[in-house]
Amino acid sequence: MSTLPAGSLLKGRYEVEGVVGRGTFGIVYKGRDRYLDRPVAIKASIGGEQDQGCYMIEESQTLSRIDHPGVVATYDIFVHDGNACCVMRWLSGMSLQQIIEKIRCGEIATLPEAQALEWLRYILNTLRVVHQQNILHRDIKPGNIVFDSVGNPVLVDFGSALNRNTQVGYTIVGSYTPAYASPEQLSGQGKMGPWTDFYALAATFYELLTRRLPAGYGHADVPSPETKDGRFAKSIMRNLCFSPHERCQTAEAWLNMLNEACENESPHQQPQPWIPLELLTAGTVGVQSAWEYLCENSKRITHGVPTVFEHIGRAVDDAVRVATPVLQEVAMQAGKAVGDAVKMATPVVQDIATQAGKAVDDAVKAATPVVQNVATQAGKVVGEGYQNVKKWLGF
Repeated sequence: MSTLPAGSLLKGRYEVEGVVGRGTFGIVYKGRDRYLDRPVAIKASIGGEQDQGCYMIEESQTLSRIDHPGVVATYDIFVHDGNACCVMRWLSGMSLQQIIEKIRCGEIATLPEAQALEWLRYILNTLRVVHQQNILHRDIKPGNIVFDSVGNPVLVDFGSALNRNTQVGYTIVGSYTPAYASPEQLSGQGKMGPWTDFYALAATFYELLTRRLPAGYGHADVPSPETKDGRFAKSIMRNLCFSPHERCQTAEAWLNMLNEACENESPHQQPQPWIPLELLTAGTVGVQSAWEYLCENSKRITHGVPTVFEHIGRAVDDAVRVATPVLQEVAMQAGKAVGDAVKMATPVVQDIATQAGKAVDDAVKAATPVVQNVATQAGKVVGEGYQNVKKWLGF
């Protein structure tokens, strides 16, 4: 089957938008369901329905038995131009393989240990449901763990899955990825079970924590990853053991191993917290994650602080520069207005003073002859009176 061009319409409702991945047995496209108006992943077989397409039908039948958000959901399956096509849930996040590569090249900061541990617990809870259905994935690896829109890891590509209700529980050549395959898969010796998926999951998280793949299958020359929580590293190393019997036999066993008390702890000696243990644990993990983020990004954060203050200072300087000429102009206009007012008031004040002075002079001139006449008459009366007094006294 040749690659489907963008715009191809399958089954009258699924529109192909482009290729997002290729594998040995098929091509994965991003598409859109026109009926439900939602994005979908379309996996199409190559080589025809009679040879490679049949495995996709088996994969879809297997997935239809699992109802868990940690397993990619199948919506539809049909044949197009002689090739099987499987329509599945579209996952918008990156794969774990892409995250590891971005960490290696420095595009993503070192992953907080608490986040990696949270992903491991989520996948183990997913595998618990998968294994309860007597299904083995058999090809767990970073590329087959893809994150959904809310950041939860989802197992994809169940093309190598083994349904132990209808198939023989021994390895099939070519149904695994050698770098993550268990010793029983590589050798073809030994019965497979949940422990087979656990080996691949341990190899995946070993690579996530150390940026390298384990080698030696549990031999002493494989260094343990360095983790703050010793139970995390211990559980990974246990499930990398060569012998299947030495690994965890169930997902519950691995989860219990992550939850069990450390060797130097005694549950009977620990005081019972008044806060629920689940809430206390969640709060501790959250604080630890936040602290790790601050430690990892402190240089970047503190490096940006001077720049922020520099921008603030620059903004203040710019504001002062803009405001200064405005203030100067306002002061100049105010001074000019005061000067104009003084100039206008001065002749008015001078005229008032002149008129007042003139009025005073006129009043004085008008009053002077009257005063003089009064004084003359007064003097005349006084003189006549004086003469009369003298006569009366006999002088």
